[in-house]
Amino acid sequence: KRTRAWWKRNFRRLAFACLFLVALWTGANIYATFALNRELNAIKQRGEPLTLAQLNPRIADADNALPLYSRAFAQLKYKGDENLLMQGTSKDYPRKPSNREIVSAREKVFERNRNVTTLLFQAAQITHFQLPPEPLQETKKKSIFDMNERQKLLSHQREFARFMGAQAEYEAKRGNTKAALRCITTIYRMSDQIAQEPNLIAMLVAIACEQIGHSYLARVLDVSPLPVSDAQKIALQLPHSNLDSAYNRALQYERIFMLRYYSDSRYWWKIVSGSEDPSPATWTDRCFFAFFTPQRRLDGAAYLSLDLSKPNPQIPWFATMTRIMSPSYEKSKLSVERTQDTREMARIALALKLWKQTHNSYLKSLNELSSIPIASLRNALKRRTVGYKSQGDKFLLYSFGMNRRDDGGKFRRFDPINPKVVLPNDNSDDLAWRQSLGVKKRNN
Repeated sequence: KRTRAWWKRNFRRLAFACLFLVALWTGANIYATFALNRELNAIKQRGEPLTLAQLNPRIADADNALPLYSRAFAQLKYKGDENLLMQGTSKDYPRKPSNREIVSAREKVFERNRNVTTLLFQAAQITHFQLPPEPLQETKKKSIFDMNERQKLLSHQREFARFMGAQAEYEAKRGNTKAALRCITTIYRMSDQIAQEPNLIAMLVAIACEQIGHSYLARVLDVSPLPVSDAQKIALQLPHSNLDSAYNRALQYERIFMLRYYSDSRYWWKIVSGSEDPSPATWTDRCFFAFFTPQRRLDGAAYLSLDLSKPNPQIPWFATMTRIMSPSYEKSKLSVERTQDTREMARIALALKLWKQTHNSYLKSLNELSSIPIASLRNALKRRTVGYKSQGDKFLLYSFGMNRRDDGGKFRRFDPINPKVVLPNDNSDDLAWRQSLGVKKRNN
């Protein structure tokens, strides 16, 4: 009786409350749909792509280096921990292998994988690199499988970069400078190829391969004499992909990719609910999903309108997915800026090598290098984000890092000038070239 009386007294109130909530939800949904369509129309009017076919038209296999790289990886053979040994590490971390172990492992690996080296040289001469297409509207299993396959293919490229880098150092120590520089050039070509693939992961892999190439170039310069003609050639072969353009294309790809999270219930549901099930299963899940439809669309509108040119873009409180993704874009942009500094350091390092061979010591100021015949060297010397210090037969060359501040070459708690001194953690993030004032003298 009490329940019946309560319903009789409050039925109209509950009915009006339900009607109000339905009207509020409908209004929010209409507004969210309008906001999302407005952003989509603005993108279309700017002539920017909204499908992968528009962004990255497919090319013929004959023009694509990927099949050759796939063949090379299928033939790449290691035994035991040779892969670690040839990189100077060991499975018994932190034990470091001896030079004899490293040389022995490299000799065996390179002898066994001559065909792989030949295939990599051939693949690096092809202009294009394109991953297989990823379906945006497939079953959960198929779509995620393809994503994993794409990431595996990119991880193969990093493996190839390390393989060719180790071979470059091996050839340099044997006195075969031209073969060493050819391996370095192959890494740089791979980096330029991967940068064509329009997504953030590919762009970051391209940057990683480029950094591997710079690292091994520094090692080659440490142990090999460098003729002026070879220095000029390697300077011309340094990575020249437009990373700003690659970053913008990657953002367009991510926008296309992320639209499925806002338009397809399966993926959005998995993110916000933390469920392993790709779609709402029970009736309560479906009600939950329907209730948050306006937020999902408003989140999509906020994502499409995001201004990534600003260091800390303003993101509405309701834009959950946008807030999750924004930091990755910001870090990627900083990586692009830092990579450009590293390219300039590579040019300066080549010029320093030529100067040292002539004068038997390093100069006090980089301004004196302007007469060295290295392509685009003057532009590199004009950059205000590269620092330099010298002392006789040693030098420290570094970029200012992501904080764009001159920390004297220090990185976190490491000081290359005084490597045995543990520094307080002051957020220093300079990126030093391989040779520094604090290391033992190398054969220059």
